[in-house]
Amino acid sequence: MAASITVYLENTPYRTAAHNGRHTVYFDEPIDAGGGDTAPDPTEMLLASLGSCSLITMLMYASRKGWKIRSARVELSEKAERTPEGWNTVIQRQIFLEGELDESQQERLLHISKRCPVAQMLTGSIAIETNLNIQDSSANATLPAL
Repeated sequence: MAASITVYLENTPYRTAAHNGRHTVYFDEPIDAGGGDTAPDPTEMLLASLGSCSLITMLMYASRKGWKIRSARVELSEKAERTPEGWNTVIQRQIFLEGELDESQQERLLHISKRCPVAQMLTGSIAIETNLNIQDSSANATLPAL
C-alpha cells in the first residue's frame, strides 16, 4: 500500500504538521533544540510508528487465531552514532503481552512482530529520492523566523 503525506511548517519554529488527507499529526523539537516541545520529535514518531505497527500486526494475527491477549505494549528506544561510513542506528524494541499464550504462540507472535510493514520497511533497502521545488517568492507565503 502506497502512503502519501504532506508536511508543512506551522507558525512556530520547528513545529510541523503532517497531513494524510484524513488526519493531522504534529511534530516539534525539544526546547533545547530551539523548538517549543509541543509534540513528539520526528525520531520519537518513527519509534511510535514501529511500536504501533508491531502491536497492530500481532493483535490482528492473534485475533484471527482466536488467541487471548488481555493487554499489550511496546517500549522502544534508539541509539544512533555517526561513523566514517554513515549513521549506525540500533532500535531496541521490548514487547510486553499479557494473556493465555503458550511458548509456541509467544514465539509466533515475536516472529509476526518482526514482519510488520514498518519493521520490514526499516530493515529493508530504503532509497530516498528528493526534489527541491522553489515557488515564486512574490507569493504571500512567509515562513516563521528561525
